[in-house]
Amino acid sequence: MKPAQVICISLMLAGTLLLAQTDRFPLSHQANVAPVAEQERSGLTTNFPEIPQGASSPQTRTAEADVRPALSTHSRHLRVKPQVQTGPEQVLYAFQGSPDGASPSGGLIFDSKGNLYGATPSGGSTSCRYNGDYTGCGMVFELTPDGSGGWTESVLYSFQGSSDGGNPDGGVIFDHSGNLYGTTGYGGANNTGTVFELSPNGSGGWTETVLYSFGKYYSDDANQPKGLIFDQKGNLYGAAGGGADGCGRGQMGVYCGTVFELSPNGSGGWTETVIYTFQPTDAGWGPNSGLVLDQAGNVYGTTGATVGSDAGGTVFELSPNGGGAWKVSFLYTFQGGNDGVDPYAGMIFDQAGNLYGTTSDGGGGACAAGGCGTVFELTPNGSGGWTESVLYAFSGTGGYLPETGLIFDQAGNLYGTTEAGGVGVCSESSGCGVVFELSPNGSGGWTKTVLYSFKGGNDGESPDSVLVLGQSGGVYGETGAGGGTGCDGYGCGTVFEVGEDFSLGASSSNASVMPGETAKYTVNVAPIGGFDQTVTLSCAGAPAMSTCSVSPSSVKLSGSGSTPVTVSVATTGSSAALMYPGGIAPTNMRIALWLAFSGLPGIIMLASGVRRRHGGAFYGLLLVCILLLITTWSACGGGSSSDSGSGTPTGTYTLTVTGTYTAGSVNLVHSTKLTLVVQ
Repeated sequence: MKPAQVICISLMLAGTLLLAQTDRFPLSHQANVAPVAEQERSGLTTNFPEIPQGASSPQTRTAEADVRPALSTHSRHLRVKPQVQTGPEQVLYAFQGSPDGASPSGGLIFDSKGNLYGATPSGGSTSCRYNGDYTGCGMVFELTPDGSGGWTESVLYSFQGSSDGGNPDGGVIFDHSGNLYGTTGYGGANNTGTVFELSPNGSGGWTETVLYSFGKYYSDDANQPKGLIFDQKGNLYGAAGGGADGCGRGQMGVYCGTVFELSPNGSGGWTETVIYTFQPTDAGWGPNSGLVLDQAGNVYGTTGATVGSDAGGTVFELSPNGGGAWKVSFLYTFQGGNDGVDPYAGMIFDQAGNLYGTTSDGGGGACAAGGCGTVFELTPNGSGGWTESVLYAFSGTGGYLPETGLIFDQAGNLYGTTEAGGVGVCSESSGCGVVFELSPNGSGGWTKTVLYSFKGGNDGESPDSVLVLGQSGGVYGETGAGGGTGCDGYGCGTVFEVGEDFSLGASSSNASVMPGETAKYTVNVAPIGGFDQTVTLSCAGAPAMSTCSVSPSSVKLSGSGSTPVTVSVATTGSSAALMYPGGIAPTNMRIALWLAFSGLPGIIMLASGVRRRHGGAFYGLLLVCILLLITTWSACGGGSSSDSGSGTPTGTYTLTVTGTYTAGSVNLVHSTKLTLVVQ
């Protein structure tokens, strides 16, 4: 062998050894280097349905249940930072206190054009104060859609706090002519409240007329009324204080309450009649607002649990017995335990004649007063009595303290609110209240779904009025606080809408694959509140050298039942490439390549002698050398320092599947998280 041939072969071997020794991260190792996993993206909390509750099974106390603190008017309103709200709740109007009113209550009502009407017991343009609780005399307002997704508030009447009344906290109702009726808790001839009418004056304004001023305190007349209902003849009924003295185990100065009727007298005026005065010997006293009439003209209502009484509240019926007199029947007396305590609002009928309502406490669970509240049903038992069933007992985390009445939709679902509980932070972490739905589950029970949980910021807090159903299927209501920074920083309350919605949930949220394999997940898209629109789906967060897709990419929900979609993450396997070995700097690469390939002339020179003597063996040896060079290249990490030639990196990744529905001003966005492990 000639010296030149030895030198060339030595150069080739040196270059090959340099390739093998320089790259300490071969290709097969590169694919196993764990990258930093993508951080979770913040998203909206999915609304999860809760387990249906049976009438005979009280809630078991759990560690996550909230312990209900003692609530007062001011302890519910803590200063919290406003939050931007996305999702099903929209604030139609946030009150400022003056001159537009504060702390709306009593519920809302629609007119035939889709405008909303209500009342605030405080605020307005006049300064007055009752019992140290209300600043401003209150007002009646109208909210009108502005055609651009917003609403405009108009003050129809601002009370002066004198003979015209003040503190209207029972809402308003319409008659067939478009006039509004309501009550004030104070003002009037004796400062004990009024029944008023507001009539359009033909010039775009409204004229207030006091139909009746209630009698003096410590008299047999009613006083401080709260809310009205019409019967089919155009008579008005309401519940009020006053009446007989001595309720509360004979304690003087505690009045038992009344139910009154106002009837047109044919001369343009109205005549008031107290149709029933509760007595200290009755099973219950202190009637709540929210009376309801049946087809026969009987009046139904509730009395709350009262100090000095053994009863946890009652449901009563008043029936005319001829001659203008009325008879009271107590249909059910709450026992103060799992059946509920302290009904705080009125009731509603279903088409079969059953009654539905709420109790603010009781039902079992971790809250004070025997539980966190209930939704109940009263059913005629065929023997002249009524049977009570607890449809749902609140646990605390999904809302508690249901102090408002209920409404039905056309499908037979119930809607209501709780004043506390939920995910927000208000009133010493007791929660800011929720809007909920109860749906029959087909097995005789009911399933509760939280439609919205208030955060206590710009979205409002403490929903304390009965809801009203809109034509589009959404529910509308009021919060007594929140909505901004007015009213000493607590917010002066809001009018809000919670529309139909949807939720996302994965059947299994974890999957593990090798590079080159495909991970698959099943995600269920479920309607809430009868949602029957199209939801568009997308996937984000897939690692490098992989793709994430959702099939189908959009689903049309039917209003009931969930629709499954498949989420697929296709990863890429490792592969070699005759490029720069990963981990070698380009300068060192060029030196190694020059040394390795400079040895090829030595092979050619050696071939000239060997080929003539050992042709077959030579070509075989030449092929082996080339194969060894290629193998060494690939084993050393053939491929560039970029992703070319590499597979999906190993690691743990968080994927985000997002569902979106957008129509006009409505923008519903929900997401769910999936975990991918590439091994």
